[in-house]
Amino acid sequence: MEGRVCMSGDVALVAITGATGFVGSAVVRRLIERTGFAVRVAVRGAYVASSPRIDVVSAQSLAPDNQWASFVAGADVVIHCAARVHVLNETAEAPDQEYFRANVTATLNLAEQAAAAGA
Repeated sequence: MEGRVCMSGDVALVAITGATGFVGSAVVRRLIERTGFAVRVAVRGAYVASSPRIDVVSAQSLAPDNQWASFVAGADVVIHCAARVHVLNETAEAPDQEYFRANVTATLNLAEQAAAAGA
């Protein structure tokens, strides 16, 4: 199965969260370098697409109740690189709960919506 991607057409649509982060940006770059992939990225702020094969979608946060249906719609694969990390000036009353909410609960929500969409 190595190197096999299930595609709905000639090009696989890969939806990526955290596309401006260290790992996510490397994943986007690598996919764009290769033919056969279109990329949809979810970003919080400004993002300049480096290729016409990148579709940019605004996502405000990793809230556990985010509705990802339109983001994952039509995607063949979802790669989740977004996370709550490196909070240098922590202001949350319960940081551990905030990390859990963003990195566990929100991830489960995204995974469930991706699975429901067939990604």
